[in-house]
Amino acid sequence: MPKFSRAPVLRRWRWAALLPLLAALWLLQAGSPLLAASIPTEVEKWVGKQVAELLKAEMGFTSDHNLTRRVQRIGDEVAAASPRQDVRYEFSILDLPDENAFALPGGYIFVSLGLLTKATSDEEVATVLAHEVAHVSENHFTKYLAASLMAALGLQYVDQHTKATWSALTQAGAYLSLLRFSRLNEAQADRRGVQFAYQAGYDPEGLVEFFYAIGGDGRGSYLSRLLSTHPATYDRIMAVRSNPLLSNDNYDALLQRARDRRHHFSLLKAAGLYQKASHLRPDELAPRLELASLSAHRGLLLEAAAAYEDLGQSYPQGKEEAALLRSQAARPAPIPPSEEQLSPVQSKVQALAEALSAAQQESSPLLRKNSDALKAAAANFQLNDLMDQVLLLEPNFWDEKRLVLLAQAKMIVQSAQSASVRIAHANRDAGRTEEEWSAFSNELQAALKTPHSPEALQLLLDKVGDMCADGALAARISKNAAENCSAAVRRLDSCLGTLTPLLLALVDAGMQKHAMSVAAAASLEALALKAGAAASQADRLGARASQDCSSAILRLRQWELEVKYAQACPRARQTLVEMLAYHLGVKPEEVSERVSDGLGYGQAALVLAIANARSAQQEGGCAFTLGANVSAEEVVRAGDGVSPVDVAVKWGMRLDALLIPLDMLHKDAEAITP
Repeated sequence: MPKFSRAPVLRRWRWAALLPLLAALWLLQAGSPLLAASIPTEVEKWVGKQVAELLKAEMGFTSDHNLTRRVQRIGDEVAAASPRQDVRYEFSILDLPDENAFALPGGYIFVSLGLLTKATSDEEVATVLAHEVAHVSENHFTKYLAASLMAALGLQYVDQHTKATWSALTQAGAYLSLLRFSRLNEAQADRRGVQFAYQAGYDPEGLVEFFYAIGGDGRGSYLSRLLSTHPATYDRIMAVRSNPLLSNDNYDALLQRARDRRHHFSLLKAAGLYQKASHLRPDELAPRLELASLSAHRGLLLEAAAAYEDLGQSYPQGKEEAALLRSQAARPAPIPPSEEQLSPVQSKVQALAEALSAAQQESSPLLRKNSDALKAAAANFQLNDLMDQVLLLEPNFWDEKRLVLLAQAKMIVQSAQSASVRIAHANRDAGRTEEEWSAFSNELQAALKTPHSPEALQLLLDKVGDMCADGALAARISKNAAENCSAAVRRLDSCLGTLTPLLLALVDAGMQKHAMSVAAAASLEALALKAGAAASQADRLGARASQDCSSAILRLRQWELEVKYAQACPRARQTLVEMLAYHLGVKPEEVSERVSDGLGYGQAALVLAIANARSAQQEGGCAFTLGANVSAEEVVRAGDGVSPVDVAVKWGMRLDALLIPLDMLHKDAEAITP
């Protein structure tokens, strides 16, 4: 919870109370060349810097170096495609659970940790960042700033009666004007962002994929689309899909997008795009050759050999490639495990399945109850809109005590709303933890009865005990997370219940238009403090549940990646090594070294992710430490006898941030076949 400071809050809310008047002046002055004039770039940078520093101080930002470096790298690439280069684009990750991204004047661009958690590829991240870069590139902010500065100057020369008249006469029209202006800006930013992402080497369809990832396939009612400050997501999807760069008839774009996807290891997407390009121009060599190569790197050796042979005279080397692939495919025949090998491990796997089933039976009703309670609490957040309306409808009524309390109440509601998002995510992840571990348990049972290569079989037999131990721990963790979510929901209800009488009293004081007494203000401030404490407790409990769920999923990712690597052929293993190196920003040689040291592929992924996340970053010649410098060797030594996940917990690391690149790696590794 932020600390409340009366004077700054009062100034902030006096400005907010003038918003209808600023909008009115904008409406009245529409078309004036003065409004189109840009504020000097240095002023724009200064304004953006002040707001950026305030946001970082009040909201906090992630200390995961791997994520920070990745977002800055992708952001730099898309920003380089922007025609506007008189600002330095700076990308930061705010520690917020909801999916959000926005830009400030001067090139300061923010993305939330929640958004990165939701994104499933670099294409999605790149297109979101490109959209925000487009806002800066198109000077959307300087136009707003010009209007606001002009309005602020004009208001100094009119009397109170004129202010009230303007507010009453132009409020509806001004809001509709601003809505339209905002929606046009968003549509323009989508169009320009698609172009920037494509020029930077990212498939612009990532923006559509992200819309679907955040549940944007619903059309919504006509009224909700009309009143939205952004275009309805379905409408935005249709607009983006209509871009020529995403046309299935654009051969050059299909080929470029496929190559971009392959470069970022979205191999299944790349294969689909190559197939579309090949069907569009069957006689072209490039997409067919790329498909053959891609199949080989995915471990589909016989399929790749056939594809090379089909190239015929158009690719003379195809026969040699095909012969080499067929020889590599002739691996030792898979062997089934013997009864003697199975008996020591089957009981462990069965015990794991029973533990996970019992945990699901206990947790599921609690998770559903939590979800229902969070939906009910969401209705209370409409109070946030009510406070805005009260402030905007009464720009002439200045009662300092009331305004300070109203600002505090609004900040508490916003904090409670953020806490509710965190709790909802943790509640969802608790169910996800149980479901994914149960699926892995079923796969283990099936795998133990299936023939495998000697190496893959030996891994299963050697590691199944550790896998089952982590699974049993995950069952306990998910149950604890569900209980913490339930406790968090109770604290959230307490917060909102305390806020209701506070808000009603503040609204009533505004309706009566009389100054609040000192005694009444003190009584209401006590309610605000109580509500604020409850919101903080709810947020902490939600964060604890989220950390627990991430711990369980990280352990699962280790074993899933371990099994995937063991079952892959040598060529596909090299692809997995390169894939891991890409997602963690390290050299493939370093990954190979860790795997050959005996860590195993999954454990190497965790160790390198932890070491990367704890690095120090050098930015703009000014070093600021995001964590102590830690090498992979130190992580291994610290984890002697325990999981790398336990090391990360001991060091106080954010596991949800650590999980993001490993989730992407796990998703991309699905393209690799045994």
